[in-house]
Amino acid sequence: MLFIITMKPPMSNNRRNRERNELRLKILNSARELFARGGQGEVTLRNVAAKIEYSVTAIYSHFPSKEALIREVCEAEFAFLNSALHRATQTPDPMDRLRKLASAYVDFGLQHPEQYYFLFLREQAASSPPGRRAGAGQPISPGSANAPQPYDFLREGVFKAVAAGCFRPEYRSVELIAQSLWSSLHGLVALHLVRARHPAVSWKPVQATVEFTLECLLNGLAAPPHQTPPTWIQLTG
Repeated sequence: MLFIITMKPPMSNNRRNRERNELRLKILNSARELFARGGQGEVTLRNVAAKIEYSVTAIYSHFPSKEALIREVCEAEFAFLNSALHRATQTPDPMDRLRKLASAYVDFGLQHPEQYYFLFLREQAASSPPGRRAGAGQPISPGSANAPQPYDFLREGVFKAVAAGCFRPEYRSVELIAQSLWSSLHGLVALHLVRARHPAVSWKPVQATVEFTLECLLNGLAAPPHQTPPTWIQLTG
């Protein structure tokens, strides 16, 4: 009896890389669906493997841990937030720009509660924030490999408002103003995510609360009409 041995042609590097990238995308999309449906508890490597009909080992070849997988899923959502913030920066009027930045940030938190919690509310998030820090007045690009943080967009918006003379002369600390605004927005989102169903609080519509808070803050900071733009701006402290 004659046996004929055939050799399978070697897989090209391009094809191997393409298939590897396709599997990685499959893993991320499946994890994203699980995360949106049930939060971190739903995203186990076993659940993801079952969903895409691969072995757990295949998942490990792309992501060393559940934490690494969830973080990448959230950073994909984080990119949507950055894109929305970047669109808001195109608004010419500095005060309107700050309002749109605030709305984009709040909308993301309320529409993506699990992702917001993972990125901004966990204790571990403080030691490993996504993105990077950009200096006030420096250009920021949401599409870069090392994307900016939401705070960079807000601080840049404050910097331009101060430079345009939109705030009273005693309010020139970009960091202080930006951090006060961010704390207010973050507090609003966190309260509505964590305590929205608390029976002791009759919550007003969140968008109305956001608009009211911003008006109070910005009106308190606003300069009188025809104020001359400042000759100096405090970037830190």
